[in-house]
Amino acid sequence: MSYLVLYRKYRPQTFADVVGQEIIIQTLKNAIRYQKINHCYLFSGNKGTGKTTLAKIFAKAINCLLPNQGDVCFSCHYCQNFTKANTDITEIDGASYNGVDEIRELQDKAQYKAHTGKYKVYIIDEVHVLTPNAFNALLKILEEPPEHVVFILITTEIYKIPDTIFSRAQSFAFENLNLKNITAQLTKIAALENMFITEDAIKSIACHSEGGMRNALSLLDQVSAYQNNLITSEDVANIKGTVSASIIKKMFQNLLKKEAIKALQLLHKVIDSGKNIDLLILDLIDAIKDYLIWNAKNKKDSKTSPLSQDQKILLLEETNHIDHFLRILIKLQQDLKKSDQKKSLVEIAFLQICSLHSFQFQANLQETQQFVTNKTNIYNNEQASLALDETNAKENYEPTKLTQNNTEKKTFDKTEKIKLTKLASIANEKPPKAPKTEYLHPVQDLQSQNNFSQKTPNNSTTSELTQQNNLPSQNSQETKSPTKKNPYFSNSSLCDLISFAINILSNQDEPTKNKITNFWTNLKNRYSTHSYYKNVSEILDRGKIVALSQSQQMILVFEDEDAFELVLQKNIKQKALEILNNDTFAITDYIAFLKQDWQALETFYNKNHPHPNQASIAKFTATCNFDLDLYQIKATQPTKPAIIQLAYDFFGKDIVEIIN
Repeated sequence: MSYLVLYRKYRPQTFADVVGQEIIIQTLKNAIRYQKINHCYLFSGNKGTGKTTLAKIFAKAINCLLPNQGDVCFSCHYCQNFTKANTDITEIDGASYNGVDEIRELQDKAQYKAHTGKYKVYIIDEVHVLTPNAFNALLKILEEPPEHVVFILITTEIYKIPDTIFSRAQSFAFENLNLKNITAQLTKIAALENMFITEDAIKSIACHSEGGMRNALSLLDQVSAYQNNLITSEDVANIKGTVSASIIKKMFQNLLKKEAIKALQLLHKVIDSGKNIDLLILDLIDAIKDYLIWNAKNKKDSKTSPLSQDQKILLLEETNHIDHFLRILIKLQQDLKKSDQKKSLVEIAFLQICSLHSFQFQANLQETQQFVTNKTNIYNNEQASLALDETNAKENYEPTKLTQNNTEKKTFDKTEKIKLTKLASIANEKPPKAPKTEYLHPVQDLQSQNNFSQKTPNNSTTSELTQQNNLPSQNSQETKSPTKKNPYFSNSSLCDLISFAINILSNQDEPTKNKITNFWTNLKNRYSTHSYYKNVSEILDRGKIVALSQSQQMILVFEDEDAFELVLQKNIKQKALEILNNDTFAITDYIAFLKQDWQALETFYNKNHPHPNQASIAKFTATCNFDLDLYQIKATQPTKPAIIQLAYDFFGKDIVEIIN
């Protein structure tokens, strides 16, 4: 017996075997069950969606002697003899049977009753190619059809059907099959055929099928003939002449990260293998579309959806670069149609994508660095005189510098202004009652924090009053000194921090944690109009609570290093605890980790659950690669960022405005 191709071998024989088209199938089955058979049906849709298959099944089902809830039974005499020869069902190809004489001949034959079944069925495929005269001849029999005749008209171009025909038929629009249905059917058939095929290859075949099951089965048949062993997505790409998804992914990431050399190397590899360049550009545009869709979804579900490594890579670039990326590819797609130098055009486009935004960014960065350097030198030279006579210095600098350096002032980089605004908004809030805004060690004794929170203006120190009244003192000079790190923070201190975190994980309070998590989701909106807590709530909103102990100590995780450092600052921590404890919670303390460090710690804890010993903790501490600089305790911190103090001294406090 000769080989039977897959789409013929696995053609559905019953309604239950058909993939997709659930609404149409249910309508046809109900028509059979309740004996509401119309004289004409019109099936329209793309190729491979099941039009002809459903027409044959319907023709068999309406003549079935023992229908099973509208479906064929395969047990009655008619169903058993259907596959051999059946004169009651006639299939007509509209392309070769499109003349008026053929349709008139069909009219004469339709007058005779069915031989073995109840209905005589005429299936006219590609009916849209009939001539106008043939349509007019067909219209006559549709206006006065015999009771025993059913016409099933099939077309892929519904707009070519005359309205007079369309209005006399029940029309069913067949939809393209979705990827889920095609993938499930391909997996089933591959198992029946004993094929070894990867899941990615099945998805690739489904994507190339354009919503048609016949296309998918034909491609599977072709790929299985090409590769007898394990079939992969690379084999599907080779058969279709397209670039594999893995190469498209690498090329997209290289262009996104502006790695021009790597992107060009992949491009040359693709061109040398004889791939279609036009299809390559289409695949890259589809990759941008998928990225934009994912990015929009990620903004909505960023707190609940963990980010994979690939997704983190895609987040490296700004949206405006994606816009340049897309515009260049769309223009390239148009230029390729009019040029014979396709390779050169694509290479130039790749270089533009990798260089356009980078040059602009580097120019702005160099200009900003030069500006800050100049202003810092001026500030250092004038610092002594400003300290001796602050009022006189203001008179010299305020009006004069504003006029002479107006052009320079405009060159502030937008990024620096945003950072200045964000830090200043925190500094300008209600000042803390102690001059030192030192970072708390997460394992610090809670008593020291309680003592700090219980201070009143009456027991403030001299340095505190000096700072509040803007009087010069020794502490004010310390304020201007650079930030110093605690020299005693080392691996042993990190070991204490990890031990503290493990104690929290070993004694968790899940009910209270769930309540706080629900409270956390509305934290930013709840304090959006509160001048004192607004900025702290925004910082907390960028983190996530992952654990809470029975003693009401929390572990917070941050992806943003800036928010991670700020949340451990003493005055920020005090306000954060006040926010949490305002809502009937009794949080005593919290510690924080960066997300990648927390993932490593969580993996270690789960592996050594429930009670990791000190030896294993020490070993983990020595190999965990935590950035000790980020976890350092900072002894002092300026009350104002240096850029704000520089602006005050250079332009004067009356002129500088910090926008919240």
